[in-house]
Amino acid sequence: MTRFIIDMKTKNKLYLRSVIWLTILASILFAAYSMTAGMGGQILSIYNENFTAAQGVADLKADLNGVRVLLVTLLAEKDKAKLDSINNKIKELSKVIDSRFNDLINNKSFTSDMIDDIKKINEPWLAFRDTRDNELIPAIYEGDIEKARGLALGIQAERYKLFISLSNDFIKKESKEANDNVTNLAGFVKKTRNGLITTFIILLISNLVLNKIILRVMIDPLIVGVNLAEAVAGGDMTKKIEASAMERDDEVGQLMKSLDKMSSSLNRFANSVNVSSNKLASASEKLSALSGIIAKGADDQTQKATHVATASEEMSATVTDVAKNASDASEAAINAAKVAKEGGEKVAKTVA
Repeated sequence: MTRFIIDMKTKNKLYLRSVIWLTILASILFAAYSMTAGMGGQILSIYNENFTAAQGVADLKADLNGVRVLLVTLLAEKDKAKLDSINNKIKELSKVIDSRFNDLINNKSFTSDMIDDIKKINEPWLAFRDTRDNELIPAIYEGDIEKARGLALGIQAERYKLFISLSNDFIKKESKEANDNVTNLAGFVKKTRNGLITTFIILLISNLVLNKIILRVMIDPLIVGVNLAEAVAGGDMTKKIEASAMERDDEVGQLMKSLDKMSSSLNRFANSVNVSSNKLASASEKLSALSGIIAKGADDQTQKATHVATASEEMSATVTDVAKNASDASEAAINAAKVAKEGGEKVAKTVA
C-alpha cells in the first residue's frame, strides 16, 4: 500500500489527499449534524419539563375546584350519612392534591425557580386545607352554618383566589417558557444545521479551488519539467521552458532554471559534438584520398619490383647457363689435356 502511494503521480496524490480530507471533514460534520438531530429529543425534554409542571398545576387547580364544589355541597347537606360521605371524598381529593404537590416539588428535572413557584402555590393550599379541616368542616358538623359560610366566603375564598391566581400565572409562565425554549432551540438547531451545511460547502469549494491553485502553481510546472527531461533524454534539444516559470523565486522556479540550464548545456554540447563530427568526417575523407594515392604508389612499386624480380630470374638463368657452359668447357679442357698427356707419353715411348 505504501509503495502504491509512493508510486502515484503527484497530481493523483493531491487528489487522494483531498478525498481523505473531505471524507474526514464529512464524517465530523455528519457527527455534528447527528448531534443537532439529537437535540430534537432535548427540545421535547425541555418542553415536557415546562409542560409537565404547567399540567400538574392545572390538575391541582381542577382538584381544588372539586374540593370547593364538595364544600359548597357540604354546607347545604343536613343528612349525617351524606355529610360523612362528602367529607370522605373531600379528604380523598385532598390526599390527591397533597400527593401532586409532593411530586411536583420533588421533581429533579424542574428548575429551582419552578419549584419555588410551586411552593408559593402550595402555601395557600395548606392554609386552605388546615382551616377547612380544623374550623370549617367541624362548624358544619356542629350545625354552625353561619360560621362555616363566613369562613367559606371570607378567608377561604381569598386563599382560593390566591391559589387560582398563582396557578394561572404559573401555567402561563411555564407554557410561554416551553414555547420560547422550543422555538429558540429549534431555531438554534436549524441555524446549526444550515451552518454545518454551509461550512461543508464552503470548505468543499475552498478545497477544490486550493487544489486548482496547487495544480497550477506547483504540479503543472513539474509536469513541464518532466516533459522537458523526457524530451532531452530522447534527444530532442529544441524544447524550452517558458520565461514566466523561471521568474519564480521558490523551489519550483529554481528547478525550472536548473532544467533550462541543463537543456542549454546539453544543447551546446550536442552542437559542439556535431561540429567535431563534421571536422572528423572531413579529415577522414582527406585521409581516405591520401590512402588511395599511397595505395596506387604501392601498386606501382609492386609492379616494378615484379619486373626486377623477373629480370633477376632471367639473369640468374643466363648465369647458370654460362656457368654450365664454362664447366663443360673446363671438363673438355681437362679431357684434352689428358689426351695430350697420353699422346705425349706415347710419342716419348716411340722416340725412345
